[in-house]
Amino acid sequence: MPHMNNSEFKKRRRRCCGQRRFAENAEKFRKIYNAPTKPLFYSLNLMFSNVPVAVAVVVFAGP
Repeated sequence: MPHMNNSEFKKRRRRCCGQRRFAENAEKFRKIYNAPTKPLFYSLNLMFSNVPVAVAVVVFAGP
């Protein structure tokens, strides 16, 4: 492996930390976003047990 100077090392480290931070933020957003939709999915699953869950997405995304 070739030797990296200090600035190259910092760039790679920043990029790695940025990717980890993005993954953490995405996980937080997913938890916050999914919390209010869970009752909707559960109720639709009980009502339409044979219909795919995609119906819930269409209902929730409506105006």
